[in-house]
Amino acid sequence: MADELHDSILSSPTVLCAERHKNLGLLKAASPAEIPTSSFAPIALFELAEAVRNHPVFFLGDETITPVVITGISPANQMLYQPVIHRLYPFSLQKLNDQNAAAMLFDPDCPRIVPCETHKDAIALFNADGQPTDMLQFITNSAVQYYTSQKHAEIFANALKETGLLSVSQLEFTTSENGQEKTLRFYMLNEKAYRNLPADIVHAWFKKGWLDAAGLILMSHAHWYQHLNKSQNQRQAER
Repeated sequence: MADELHDSILSSPTVLCAERHKNLGLLKAASPAEIPTSSFAPIALFELAEAVRNHPVFFLGDETITPVVITGISPANQMLYQPVIHRLYPFSLQKLNDQNAAAMLFDPDCPRIVPCETHKDAIALFNADGQPTDMLQFITNSAVQYYTSQKHAEIFANALKETGLLSVSQLEFTTSENGQEKTLRFYMLNEKAYRNLPADIVHAWFKKGWLDAAGLILMSHAHWYQHLNKSQNQRQAER
């Protein structure tokens, strides 16, 4: 699930290759509007403290649970926290199947990806020797950090599920997959179950930092309840 979400922000995910893309460069984003958005995005543990200031964190998936930050219920035209996966655009990291390796993906449809010879302001992705430039190396390192932390977040989320701390929420999004509509349902962290964790689990999770992470996620639910109250007030006003 998470790997699909990683790539979903790219309209045409393409493996970045020095031989084929040595002449490409990246233009700086002129404004935050050039950073793509989505209704929700997988979140890494290291960005959790910042993300919960503006957005609720829910969980998505069946066999593998992924923590996601919900941005689709936030007020429009308001500068709020952008998940790291959005800020990495037009790049993303993809784990190669059955290999201890990964590939950098990019979105060739992004207008910020341009030929260096026709755009003097573009920062090259590769140098004359075909090696990644400092900029591309920085992006790659950031993508690896995000991907690794997000995988740790998945381990954390699945521990929550196995311990019985996740409950089905009222939040749903409808997406289109292969021409067919699909309803995505999300889970919330159950505060009552969290408060009744056995002492041995509390101790183990405290040492891992998971207890703090769960507390931050519970705090983020305030954004969801505010959204529900606002929606209810709007419906009543329209009657």
